[in-house]
Amino acid sequence: CTAHEDTELISIDSVGFKKLLSLQVAGKLRIRVKFLRTMGLFSGVELGTVGDRVLGRIAQVLVECTYNLGEVMARQNEVNDQAFMLLINRGRARVIREVSAGAATK
Repeated sequence: CTAHEDTELISIDSVGFKKLLSLQVAGKLRIRVKFLRTMGLFSGVELGTVGDRVLGRIAQVLVECTYNLGEVMARQNEVNDQAFMLLINRGRARVIREVSAGAATK
């Protein structure tokens, strides 16, 4: 990198960058755990318990995906290792159960 005119450079070293990223990740994890606590399945988990640590681990492996209006998020009977549990953080989705012709429904 060569300056083509008088230039002021502001930089961050690798240690500072890693620290900054870890702070950002920690903040995102706190937000995810807070979100998980709003789900009925996890609502009774108390702070400082084993369950709380489990929520932290779940938060670490959650993958965020964004879908456009009308885009299919998952299909019935589709083998998909990414959609084991779908949690809607923002927006709305409609679940449609496909029924084969001649199959009885309840």
